[in-house]
Amino acid sequence: MSISTFRIQEHTLPCAYIREYPFATADSQEDTLHLAIKQYTPLDNLLPQKGDVTIIAAHANGFPKELYEPMWDEMHQRLKAEGIKIRSIWIADVAHQGQSSVLNEDKLGNDPSWFDHPRDLFLMINHFREQMPQPLVGVGHSMGGAHLITLSLMHPRLLSTLVLIDPVVLKETALSNYNLGRLSARRRDVWPSRTAARKAFEKSPMFKTWDRRVLDRWMDHALRDLPTKLYPNIAISSTPPAIGADVSGSTMSPSKTSEIEVTLKTTKHQEVMTFMRGNFVTLSNPAPDTNPNPLTHPDVDVTLPPVSPFYRPESFHLFKQLPYLRPSVLYVFGTESDLSTSKYRADKLEVTGMGAGGSGGIAKGRVQEYVMQGGGHLMPMERVEETADQCSGWLLQELRRWKDEYTQLEALRSTTPREKRSQMSDGFVQALTQKEILKANREGRALATVVLPVQDSILNTVKRQQNRNHAALSQVECRANMGRKPNALILEFFERGAKLADQSNRYEHSCKRCGEVFPKGRPDSLTRHLFEKCPNITDEDRSRALWQPADNYTASNNTTPQSDGDLPLMPRREPSGLDALAEVSRQLQANGQHEEALVAQLRQHMDQEKDNGPLMHTASAATDLAQQLHPKKSRKRRAESDAAPQRQHPLPHPNSHLHSHLHSHQHTHAHQHVDPQLQQSEDYSSFVNHIEDAPSQHSPQQSQSSQQHQRQQSQQPQQLQHTPQAQQSQQPHLPVQQPAQPSPQQPVQSPTQVHHPSQQSTGTQTPQPQEAASQNYSEPAFTVNHGGFGLLQRANKNKVRGRFTEERRKEVQTVRKKGACLRCRMLKKPCSEGTPCGTCRNIESARLWKNACIRSRIAEEFTLYSSSFFHAKDHHTVLGALEGVEPMQLPGRIEVTLFADTHIYATFPALMTPPTAPSLIFMLNYRRDPDTLAATLERYLHMVIMQCISREPSTFMRSTLEVATELSVDHNDVLLGKLINLWAATNILISNEPIWSIFYEPNHPPVMEAVHGEHPEEGASASSDKNQSDRKAFSQDSTDYTVIYAQLQHAAERYCQKQAKFVMNELERRLLQRQQSSSFLTFLAAVILLNCVERMTGLYRSFDPTGFSSNDDIHAQLTTDNNEDSSHQPVASPGETSDRPGDWALEEAPNHFWPQGESFSNLVHLLLRMRGLPPATLVRHTGSLVVIPSSHNKAYSSETQGPAAESQLQLAAAWIERTNVSAYDLLRAKDRPISELGPDPRTWDLRFIAPLLLPQSA
Repeated sequence: MSISTFRIQEHTLPCAYIREYPFATADSQEDTLHLAIKQYTPLDNLLPQKGDVTIIAAHANGFPKELYEPMWDEMHQRLKAEGIKIRSIWIADVAHQGQSSVLNEDKLGNDPSWFDHPRDLFLMINHFREQMPQPLVGVGHSMGGAHLITLSLMHPRLLSTLVLIDPVVLKETALSNYNLGRLSARRRDVWPSRTAARKAFEKSPMFKTWDRRVLDRWMDHALRDLPTKLYPNIAISSTPPAIGADVSGSTMSPSKTSEIEVTLKTTKHQEVMTFMRGNFVTLSNPAPDTNPNPLTHPDVDVTLPPVSPFYRPESFHLFKQLPYLRPSVLYVFGTESDLSTSKYRADKLEVTGMGAGGSGGIAKGRVQEYVMQGGGHLMPMERVEETADQCSGWLLQELRRWKDEYTQLEALRSTTPREKRSQMSDGFVQALTQKEILKANREGRALATVVLPVQDSILNTVKRQQNRNHAALSQVECRANMGRKPNALILEFFERGAKLADQSNRYEHSCKRCGEVFPKGRPDSLTRHLFEKCPNITDEDRSRALWQPADNYTASNNTTPQSDGDLPLMPRREPSGLDALAEVSRQLQANGQHEEALVAQLRQHMDQEKDNGPLMHTASAATDLAQQLHPKKSRKRRAESDAAPQRQHPLPHPNSHLHSHLHSHQHTHAHQHVDPQLQQSEDYSSFVNHIEDAPSQHSPQQSQSSQQHQRQQSQQPQQLQHTPQAQQSQQPHLPVQQPAQPSPQQPVQSPTQVHHPSQQSTGTQTPQPQEAASQNYSEPAFTVNHGGFGLLQRANKNKVRGRFTEERRKEVQTVRKKGACLRCRMLKKPCSEGTPCGTCRNIESARLWKNACIRSRIAEEFTLYSSSFFHAKDHHTVLGALEGVEPMQLPGRIEVTLFADTHIYATFPALMTPPTAPSLIFMLNYRRDPDTLAATLERYLHMVIMQCISREPSTFMRSTLEVATELSVDHNDVLLGKLINLWAATNILISNEPIWSIFYEPNHPPVMEAVHGEHPEEGASASSDKNQSDRKAFSQDSTDYTVIYAQLQHAAERYCQKQAKFVMNELERRLLQRQQSSSFLTFLAAVILLNCVERMTGLYRSFDPTGFSSNDDIHAQLTTDNNEDSSHQPVASPGETSDRPGDWALEEAPNHFWPQGESFSNLVHLLLRMRGLPPATLVRHTGSLVVIPSSHNKAYSSETQGPAAESQLQLAAAWIERTNVSAYDLLRAKDRPISELGPDPRTWDLRFIAPLLLPQSA
C-alpha cells in the first residue's frame, strides 16, 4: 500500500455468535473467534464529508486481504479524478484464513461455512457504524462475491451496489472445486526461508502473471514464521546475504544471516475444506447420498449431484436467491475463467434482481456485466488497472443514482411533520376504512379474497422479465456492434473521436471552435458547452442550433425551404358527454352568451351530424394538428389569406365548422355515452333542463346571421362529398377570411357561429366570431377515445391539453423559467406571476418584501466564473504556439508551484512541438480532460492553502480566512472549506503578474497528488546531481512559460467555475432553510464569497476601456496592439499584459460582465438581512467597530461569556476584533467612485462587504 495514499488502521473484533456448522470450532460451539480487520483511510480525506463512499470488501478463498491494496490505490486515483471521495475501505480476513487464522489458531475446527463471514461483516458494520455512514458499497472477489451477496440478502438496503468479480455462484454444483481442492491438498506449504519461498513463487506459472505489487504483498502477508500449531518444529537455514560492495580488500568476510522456515498463514487444510465439504459414509450415517444426517448436513440437496463424498451447498443456494438481490450489480468476468463461461454468465444475468424486492435486473439497467478479454479468475491480481477501471466506473454511476434517490427520500420525509412521523398517515387510515375490507372482515372472509392474488403470478412475472432480459441483451450486443448514430447537430460543432472502451456506447468529442476535449462524450455536456460555455460560438449559431430540431438538423447553408405537404392525421380523442357539458358551461361563463341560442345551434348540428359523418372531424383534426406543429406557419397563412383575392368557388376552411360541429357532436353523444347512473342523477337532469329552458335574449341581427349560417351549412356537405381527396390534400393551404377587427356595432357571437368564406361574394357583412372569440378563448383540442365512455371508462394516457395562445404560452414559459420568488421559497408558499406575486401582494406587513419580487437564483446572477474567458485565451495561445503542427508526448512531467520555497509542486503530463517545427515549445497535455487538470490543481491548492492565506496582503481578508479555517475544522463545515479554496483559486485568476514557477522534470512521471520536495523519488546523491542537471526551469519571458501559464489559468478557471456553482447553491440553500441559516458560519461564508466577487469584478473591470484615464490612452493602446508584428512575437508573455483592454478574448464586451458584481452583492445582502445574519455594530470614538445585540446597547467583545444563545454574537465579536477593521476603511471602500479604482482587482476589496458591517445609521 502506498504510504502517501492511505492511512492503515488494524482492528480486532469478535465474530458472530456460533457458526453455521457445529464443528467449525474445535472445543465448543460457543468458542469465540476473532476477525482481523484493516481500515484504509485516504490521507487526503482525513475529514470526510457527508456523501463520501465507504467500501466493504471481501477476499477470495486462500488469498489474504492485503493483496487488493494495489487495486484500492488505482480506484482511489480514478474516483478522486471524478470528484468522488472514498471515506474508507474495510476488509477482514475470513475467520479461518489469513491473519484471522493466526488469531484463532487454537480454536479452529474442520468444517467452515461460507455463510459465517457475511454475519461477521454485518457485525463489523454495526460495531463501526459511526464511521460508516451511507453510502456503503461492496466489492467482492470469488468467494468474497458470494459473501457480499449473502450480506445483501440479510439486509437488502445496507449496500447500495455490488461489484462481483467472478463470483462463485452457479446454477449447479461446481465440479471444479474437487480439482482445486485436490491440487491444494498436495501442494507445498513449508519453505526453508522467505528467500527460498520467493524463488519458488516466481517460478510458479500462476504467480508469473501477477502484478509485481501484488506479489510483493503476497510475500509480506501470506507467509508466517514457524513454529505454528500445524508445524511445531522449526529448522534454521543459513543464507548469505547479497553483497553490494566490493569486499576484495576487506580483511573480514561478510556475516551470514540465519532465516527461519516459513509456511502459509492460511493452511492448506482450511483452504481445501473451504473448497469442499465432506459428506462421508459413517456408522451413524450409512447412506449420506440419499439420507444425509439432518444434524450435521441439513443443507444437502439429494437431487443435485455430487452429494457424497464432497459437496458445497452455498453456491447453489445463493443462485436461487439472486432474483431477490436488492443492490445493483456489476459482474466482472474473464474469458479464461472456468466460472465465466457464456452459460454461467447468462444464468446469472438472467435472474439477478428479477424477483420481488429485487433491483429490477438488466431490464432496468441495474445489472450489467463486463467481460475482460484474456482475463482469468484472478483478475485483481493479474489485471489490476483494468479491474480498477471497471469498478470505479460502475461506482461513479451508481453513487450518482444513490444521491438522487437519497434526495428524493429525504424530500418525501420532509413532507410529513416531525410530530406525525410515528403515526398512521391519512391514507393509511382511509385504507383501513374501505368498505370491501370491512365487509370481508365482518363476513369472516380472508383478506386474500378481496385483493388480487399475486402468488400465482410471480413465476409468470419472472418469465416475462427473463424474456425482456434476453431482448435487452440482444439490443446491447447490437448497439455494441453497430455503434450509435451520430447526431447531426453535434457533428457540426464537435469532432467525433474514438469509441469509449466501456459499455456506454459513447464517443470522445472535441469542440471544433475552441478545441475543448470531452473524453466522456456525454450529450448533456456537449449541448451545455454548445449553448452556454463555448466562447467561440456566436449568438447566431446558437439561435440557429436552438430552433432546429436535433434529429432533422442541417446546417444553415444546406437548408432549403420545405413545402407544406399533407399532415398525417393523428389518433384523436372523441369528446365524451361530460366533456360536452363542461365545454358548454365553460363557454357560457367565458363569453357571457345566453343558453337558448347555444341549445338551438346544438340541436341544429345534431341533425347535420347524420349527414356529415366523421368527415368534419377529420378536417378539423388535420387543421388542429397543423396549428400545433407549425403555429408560425398557420398564422402566416392566415395573414396571407386576408390580402389574397377571393376564389370563384372557395373551399371551406376545415376550421370553419370546428366549434359548431364538435358541439353538435358532443350534444348528440352526450346522452348516448354518459353512464346511465349519471343520466339518472338530479344534477345531470337539472343541468340539461337549465340549458334548454333558458330564455332567449339574442338580437335580431344575431338570429339573422344564424339563419344565413344554417343555409350555408346545408350546402357544405355536398361540396365536401364531391371533392374529399382534394380537400384533404389542400388542407394546410386553405385560406381563412378574417377581418382585421370587428366593429363596435357587431355583437360578439358564440364560438359556434362561424362565417363561411362565400359570404364575402354576396356582400353580406356578417361578423367574424372566430376573431372576436380568440381574444378571450383558446380552442380546445380533442382526440379519439378508444377506451369507451362513462364514469368507469379506462383512463386515456395520451390526453392532449388545450392549446395556449401565444401570449399565454409566453407567460407560462416565463413563470416556469423564473420560478418562485425568494420570499415564497423561504416561507414555502405558492407563488404566481407578477411583481409582487399574489402571495406577497396579500401580505399585510410586508417588511422587506414590499418591493418587487426577486425570482433569481444567486448562481445565475454572477457569471464571471463561467464566461470561459481564460479558456478562450488558452485556446488562442496554444494554437498560436503550435502554428499548425501536431505536438508529441514527452517523458517526465511539468512541475508548477506558486511558492518555490515550499518545494510543493503540482505535476502534469508534458507535450512538445516536434523537431521539425519552427521552434520547440513545451506545454501541458491539453488533450486531457480539462477537469482532470483542474482536479490536480485542486489537490495542490489544498496543500498550499495556508501559505496562500499567510501571504495575503489584506489584513482584513487574512484574519477572516484564518478564522474561517479554524471554524471549518472545528465545525466540519464543507462550505467554508470550499470557499477558502475558491478564494485561493480566484487570486490565481486576478493576478496580472506571472506568479507560477514552472519546471520540466524528465525523470519522473506525473501524479495526481501534489508532491513534496524537489525530487521526492530520488535516491543516491549521484543520481540526484544528474536529475538536477536534467531539470529545466522556464523563464518568464519565454514562449514555453507563456503557453503553460495560459493553460494553468484555464485550469484555475475551470476549478473556480465548479466550486463557485457549488458554494453559491449551498449558500442559497442555507439562507432559504431557516433551521440552517442562523449561524455565524453562514455569514462568514458570505463575506468570503463577496470578496471573491469583488476581485473578479475588478478583474473584468480592468479589461473595460473606460477604466483608462482618457480616451487618448485607450486609442493609443489599441493602435499599438493592432500595429504590432505578430510574426516576431507570436505569443504575448504574461508579464507583458499590464494593459488589459488589449487582451480581451470574448465576443461580449467587458461591461456586460463586471456590473453583475453589484447586483449579485445586493441580492446576497437582501438574503442575509432577511434572515438577520449580519451582526449589529456600533462605531466607537476611535473608529473601530464593536458588535452589539440588536435588542439593547450592551457591547460584546471576544471576552464576553454569555449563554449558548449568544455564542454567535461572541464569534462575530471575536472576528471583528481580529480583523481590526475601522469604520473609515469601510466607508471609503463603499463610497469610492469606480473611476478612482485602479487596474488591480484588490482595490475593490470591502466594496461589497462594507454595507454588511457598517451600522444602519452609517
